[in-house]
Amino acid sequence: MKARDEMRILVLAPFGAIEPNAQANLASRARPGTEVTVECLKDVFPLPYNTYQYNLTKVIDGTVERAIRAEAEGYDALVISCMLDPGLIQARGVVDIPVVGTLEATAHVASMMGNRFALINADATVCAQMERLLAFYGLRDKVACLRHIDIVSCELYPDRTPTEEVFRRVREQALKAIHE
Repeated sequence: MKARDEMRILVLAPFGAIEPNAQANLASRARPGTEVTVECLKDVFPLPYNTYQYNLTKVIDGTVERAIRAEAEGYDALVISCMLDPGLIQARGVVDIPVVGTLEATAHVASMMGNRFALINADATVCAQMERLLAFYGLRDKVACLRHIDIVSCELYPDRTPTEEVFRRVREQALKAIHE
């Protein structure tokens, strides 16, 4: 039996690969007694992109199946590490552990910090999908603008696009969002 202050959290990257240093970064920020495990669904879903609705639909099954296994393995929570929250609602319907999606959580926290907020993401296709999700979550009216950096998600890894270039584009879009 786990001590009351011990917790196991699975962070699941549904597409392509795990962000560089994700495991070390999250573990270094976890409170004592919290075990964070970062996994990717690449064995189930080897396509390294998420720009088409078909691919999002396909990855939902893998996310839900992994949520079921995570609960059986004794994880206390699952975090879906994708701003499109694939499988969030479906997984919540079949497990008793908390399942958190990064878009839903980010939008709720942002809405508590101000009356309106902006979101910056990878590409224009993602913007349209995010708009639908934000409307579903009841938060679309809180979004001042959705902007993108015009880089397909699978190209955001440092070996494909230099970190400085990603930062430059994010900063540029953030300044535009502020002016909007």
